[in-house]
Amino acid sequence: AGAWEEVLTWLQKVAGEADAAVAQIMDGVSFTTIADACAKRGDIAGAAHWVNKLRETGGGLNVIACNTVLDACARKGDTRQALEWLGRMHSEGITPNVFTYTTLISCCARRKDIEGAVGFMQEMERAEIRPNEVSYGAVIDACAKNGDTDKAAEWLDKMVGADMSPGEIAYTSLISSCAKRNDAAGAATWFQRMLEAGVAPSVEACNAAISACAAACDQAGAAVWFDRMQDDSLVPDVVSYNAIINSHAKAEDPSGAGKWLDRMEQAAVSPNIITFNTVIGAYARIGDPDSLASVLDRMSQAGFEPNFVTWTSMISACANSCPQRPAAAERIIKQMLQQGERPTRSTLKALAHAVGWRRRNELVKELGLKNVSEGDGG
Repeated sequence: AGAWEEVLTWLQKVAGEADAAVAQIMDGVSFTTIADACAKRGDIAGAAHWVNKLRETGGGLNVIACNTVLDACARKGDTRQALEWLGRMHSEGITPNVFTYTTLISCCARRKDIEGAVGFMQEMERAEIRPNEVSYGAVIDACAKNGDTDKAAEWLDKMVGADMSPGEIAYTSLISSCAKRNDAAGAATWFQRMLEAGVAPSVEACNAAISACAAACDQAGAAVWFDRMQDDSLVPDVVSYNAIINSHAKAEDPSGAGKWLDRMEQAAVSPNIITFNTVIGAYARIGDPDSLASVLDRMSQAGFEPNFVTWTSMISACANSCPQRPAAAERIIKQMLQQGERPTRSTLKALAHAVGWRRRNELVKELGLKNVSEGDGG
């Protein structure tokens, strides 16, 4: 990344000196290549800049260059700018191709916009452009991200009807959509359909199945899927462990979550902030701030600083403890502010449960937290 930054900085300097100089040392492929590098990191402005520079130096706008900017828009889920570039393509007389529409569908999928994704698929068909596997997969993904398994399945059937074979990504999307609906049985059904279609299981597909069990608080089922991964010679990753830890956390079994954290470290898989926050949250739910503190120490030793989720869980542990620990909750909210973390609506709600609404309102005024809005995360 650093090398690319240096290259882009140098090219900006050259471009600023004289268009003629740029034209001498760069051709259309060079501009498009640099625009593509910007697109891959979701830099819409950078991609657009280099595509525009291509035109300014006489290279001419083409479908490849425009698709490059659309790709940047898709990675950011920016449908507004994507539509602007589609309009520009039409006004310039550039005919969109299958990649154009597939990228627009992917942009909608990132925003969980089923209607938009389906609309672009229909527009592509009206333009007599045959969708490809990626096109169908993007529509399936849009449906799956909304937990609309039925509609995702409908588009998978359409894909098969178009003589295309759904791959692991399409099936994983369907399994993930079942997870969003707490439907562990549905996830298992789609996993079996994937195998029957001759598609080899992947770590991602197994992770989705584990997540479905976790959403349904099915610890035993999550463990079965985890073991199946290893039976299939698949190596569990951090997402695999986080999912099974989450299955215990949702079932209010922090001890089980902690055991999987131990097993994760024994397998030389490095926990991330999500791992620790999940175990910490499990202890917070049952009101065990002392055990939570031991996990917090492990998190610190692993090099992670508490974020707003961590701080909120710490306060929740004080609220759920028996007896409650209001004084500790007050210390934690003050430490949170000292560390530069902004309390969210959820943080202040947990604080109210720990110290009472009257004291919570007093602390909000004392600590200058009046501007914490309803829209703040947590």
